[in-house]
Amino acid sequence: MSIPFAATLPDLPPGLSLRFCHLDDDRDIALHHAASSLAPTEANRASAFRFDRDRARFVRARGFLRRELAVVLGGSPDRLELGAGPNGKPCVIDQPLGFNLS
Repeated sequence: MSIPFAATLPDLPPGLSLRFCHLDDDRDIALHHAASSLAPTEANRASAFRFDRDRARFVRARGFLRRELAVVLGGSPDRLELGAGPNGKPCVIDQPLGFNLS
């Protein structure tokens, strides 16, 4: 769910935009929809969580991220190739798009 950001932001350079989202359980993305978009490496990582709540949080976050990136880039969430840059920052392979998930 996109939420308005209350703080005053500086003027952004042309072509740059900021988007703040807050993820809150099944109201934003159903667990089964999120899980269906994960890459095998993400699904394996999710299965390593000991507690169901932590696993569900990871799956929803990654599924939500994939859905939002697919909207921006066009295409299908399950087709995005996510990776990590040289310093471990997440990225979409072969796309000049900056984003973060926390």
